[in-house]
Amino acid sequence: MSRFEQRADNYQLEVNSSSSWGKGTRKFLGSVGDVTEYEDTGYPNDGTRYYWRVRAGNATGWSSWSESASFINPSRPAPILVSPLKEEEDGTKTQVAGTSITFTWQASPRATKYQLEVNAEPVLEDWEENTDPWGKATRKYRGVVDGLSKAVTGFPNDGTTYYWRVRASSDDGWSNWSETWSFSNGDFDSFDEESIPVLSSPADGVRISGTSIAFDWMALEGACSYQLEVNSSRFWDKETRKWRRTVNNALTEVVTDFPDDGTIYYWRVRARNAAGWSDWSESWSFVNGPP
Repeated sequence: MSRFEQRADNYQLEVNSSSSWGKGTRKFLGSVGDVTEYEDTGYPNDGTRYYWRVRAGNATGWSSWSESASFINPSRPAPILVSPLKEEEDGTKTQVAGTSITFTWQASPRATKYQLEVNAEPVLEDWEENTDPWGKATRKYRGVVDGLSKAVTGFPNDGTTYYWRVRASSDDGWSNWSETWSFSNGDFDSFDEESIPVLSSPADGVRISGTSIAFDWMALEGACSYQLEVNSSRFWDKETRKWRRTVNNALTEVVTDFPDDGTIYYWRVRARNAAGWSDWSESWSFVNGPP
């Protein structure tokens, strides 16, 4: 019986940047155990071609090497963004005024072109949980750029939040997207502690019958949008939330599907400008049910 009629119980992997398998160009050589795959780390991601091969071993020794295969470790690092600057650690967004904004980023190795995407924040029922603001419906710009900057025009300069990112292209394809940075398009001061919306109706403590209720509040100077929350808990628990939605620059919102069964609801409003959100207004309550 030849020695390799017995089952292999160990494998040796070699990875080398030379097909001659010289020691000076060796990336990895080692026994990896009784496995059929192995993850090697520390590749430079710089376009180098590597060759690899495997041989089997057991108590009687090693087999001959397998055929070799090769792959290119592509040079496709994501670009590094430069400006507009990213938001601060406390969430305060950079304010960029004007209707034309220039986006810049650093060069990526071997890149021949770049793709820039700029997208407005979508209006969602729970905007704070939005983690993918790249929907086509809210896209401001997406295009291929030859250089390291692009001036995008037509911004509204009204406090809208925009997100932007860049990816690089080389001969072996597109890189991953860069980090996502965001900014507010406008030039506004932050709301001070006293600047909060004033509620109008339903009045505090009133009883309202019906399944559809209109909520009204007064305009706050400098605001470009508002957010209304209605909740059956005065602690504003998410599980008891009836409604939470950004309503742009409207001063009223009709909420439907109330049970009309005597439930007590609480409601509040906050305002937004380019610098961020105000504090919440006072909270008012009402009873939803017939007299």
